Amino acid sequence: MPKPDNNVLMRDAQDWLHELRGLQAKALARRDFVQAEELRAEIAEVTACLDGVLESAQGA
Repeated sequence: MPKPDNNVLMRDAQDWLHELRGLQAKALARRDFVQAEELRAEIAEVTACLDGVLESAQGA
């Protein structure tokens, strides 16, 4: 099985974050604060994971 390109993985992760932020904005627009908070937490988690991957890649 071919190994995925790191640039493709980063682009996919950035696209995912963009989508999550869009969903969060829609939740806020309809005043669904519970959903918006859940999405905020997920965005923070994904961002932290990406930061960890970037730090690891720089140290390698």
